[in-house]
Amino acid sequence: FAIGVHSIYDEGTVAAPLIMLLDKYRELKGEPVNINSMHRTQDHQEALHAAGYRTATTSPHVDLCMAADVDTHSEQDTYDSVSLLTKAAKQLGLKIRLGFHTYLADGNTFVHVDVCPEYYGKGKPYYGKKHPVQWENSIVW
Repeated sequence: FAIGVHSIYDEGTVAAPLIMLLDKYRELKGEPVNINSMHRTQDHQEALHAAGYRTATTSPHVDLCMAADVDTHSEQDTYDSVSLLTKAAKQLGLKIRLGFHTYLADGNTFVHVDVCPEYYGKGKPYYGKKHPVQWENSIVW
């Protein structure tokens, strides 16, 4: 992970569970991993939406640094990456959320992964803060 790359900005703190997960994923994959998005400003999120990209109204990419979009090279590589991310999370005891079905349907090959349940799940540090209910549990979409 290199600070200064267009998808990783020099501001904010990336959630430690996300870094641990991505590092374990890279280890399991056995090759370098490209991240096409990690931290986003609200302005960047709105620009993506205006350009026609699928973006969430409230995103764990924006200012929270709890999400990453992992590049994949094909539909099969997307499924393989989902399997490896799931395995990495299990090995680390992390609850994660994975998004890829809707992106594949649009012809995009990447996997959204976030660690929101580690912060917003019941009994977690941000549970009482305002957040989308979907951030509380591990889900795949």
